[in-house]
Amino acid sequence: MTTINVPVIQGNVILTSPFMATNRVNPHHGADLAPFPRGTMPPILAWDDGEVFFIQHNNRSAGNWIEILHSDNVVTTYMHLDSFAPGLTLGSRVSRGQQIGIMGNTGDSTGVHLHIEFRNVRDRASGRNAVDPMPILLAAANRSNNAANLASAAQAANAASQTNATPTQTNQNQGGSAMSINRRITISSGHGLHARGAKDIIDEVTEARRVVDRVAEILQAAGVHVSVFHDNTTRPPTGTLVAINAHHNRQQRDLDVSVHFNSVDGGTRDAGIGVETLYRKGNAAMREMASRISRAISAASGLILRRGDGTWEQPSKGFLNQTNINRAVLIEVCFVNSRTDVRLYQTHFEAICHAIAEAVHGQSIAATDIQAPAIDTDIDAPLEPENPAPTRPTVTLDVMGDVREVGGFIQDGAAYVRLTDFCDTLGQRASWDENRLLPVITKADNVAGPILDSVNAARLLTCQEEIRLLKEIVHWEARGEDEKGQVIVANVIFNRMRSPHHRNQNTVREVIFHPGAFTPTTRPTFGTVVPSERTINAVHRAISGEDLSQGATFFHQLSSITPEVWHERAVRDGRLVRLFDHGNHRFYKEA
Repeated sequence: MTTINVPVIQGNVILTSPFMATNRVNPHHGADLAPFPRGTMPPILAWDDGEVFFIQHNNRSAGNWIEILHSDNVVTTYMHLDSFAPGLTLGSRVSRGQQIGIMGNTGDSTGVHLHIEFRNVRDRASGRNAVDPMPILLAAANRSNNAANLASAAQAANAASQTNATPTQTNQNQGGSAMSINRRITISSGHGLHARGAKDIIDEVTEARRVVDRVAEILQAAGVHVSVFHDNTTRPPTGTLVAINAHHNRQQRDLDVSVHFNSVDGGTRDAGIGVETLYRKGNAAMREMASRISRAISAASGLILRRGDGTWEQPSKGFLNQTNINRAVLIEVCFVNSRTDVRLYQTHFEAICHAIAEAVHGQSIAATDIQAPAIDTDIDAPLEPENPAPTRPTVTLDVMGDVREVGGFIQDGAAYVRLTDFCDTLGQRASWDENRLLPVITKADNVAGPILDSVNAARLLTCQEEIRLLKEIVHWEARGEDEKGQVIVANVIFNRMRSPHHRNQNTVREVIFHPGAFTPTTRPTFGTVVPSERTINAVHRAISGEDLSQGATFFHQLSSITPEVWHERAVRDGRLVRLFDHGNHRFYKEA
């Protein structure tokens, strides 16, 4: 038996499963290395300086799984770790040879070993074009020149990626010098549900949300950490900017993006007006970013560049001046009262979203498996949104004998009422307790009538997309469970939304797309399922306030639980409390 020494493991190892081994059910895109002698669990070391690009505890297949992005666009992947080095989180910087974890036996593993992969970052989302890590590791072990080691890895990964890459228009669209890569992006739609923007042939708020959601999907499929925000609660005259900027400023991010559509005086017109991207006055880096975004959109759609180069310096634009990282752009995709603009936007919707995603990310993104929605290109009359908002009937409520009518909407046979509308009607105030992450209802001054105590339930969902996402994640995580088990899984989502341990997870979208939290969201099939009647009923029960979870914020499949899974180790360490088992799931909460 030949033992070897490689730079990513401290001590001797043996190769137990080579790259693309043929005796496996699934393609083997890396190499498996086990410790020698057996019975040890050596430290795992970073291949080179870089940034933690992905980190996940207890993945069903990969166990404790971490990926590091290096400056040469190589991503190294390490799977089945027993544990991570203390303090490692998404975005952490690591140095060459720094310990990042301990070799382990987590996930779908039959013994202590490390599974390691090398690939170009552009192929990280698709999982394609990995290269055999062994020639790189063995050559590095026999070379003292580390620069040569790194160059060999970059050359192999880049060659594999370029050989099989999907052609894109990135270089053509963006032009100029290379842009820094943004790996954490916060993107929001302009204005809000109750503070509408421009409206003519199309509606600004409706279309901005469509663009934001699609761009976020493309970025997430490419491995970018994205936080999405739509203002569904603020009402005039408070203004939406406070809510939008507050969300952006709570995130850890490299770039802030706000998506708008514009309008000019004079009513509907035939002539094209074009695309423009705004940036803060005096910020040369963001001027270059703005130019790249507008040029990318123009090349993808045929929209003309407004003001010559598609940029507009803004000395006092609220969004641009109120974000706290000085890296912000505001995109005016097109003009809602130009028939030419709207036709080009609708015809090239997918290409525009892809162009925006590439421009803000800073590098090319291969075409994803997520299918874009069909778009109606008839613009002779004002268009209805492709997914129109649910009808909003008047709902009559009887609260302690006080009969009132409030606005609501019907979804799948159930009525939903916005919490703020309900309180306004009863002369009460709704506020958000930042410490307990709960909505609190208090009686307004000098108003008689019933008063509600703190609402001990998740924030009421009034957004059709939030409800759809909740049904989808419950389907994927609990489709084999009875209806009670599915209610509990939905409860876990709500519990995370109000847990102090899960900051910046205030919506279903933010919870389920949080990096490493819910594996199904990373699959191409996510977003395509039609939930069963049982799942729909379970979600409605959870939304209505039924909580069977005992405060659970984590769960794991019983069929794959061992004493070494992260949850059980966290129980032993005092970080989690084991609550109960239901069906094929075990539920936990923070200690």
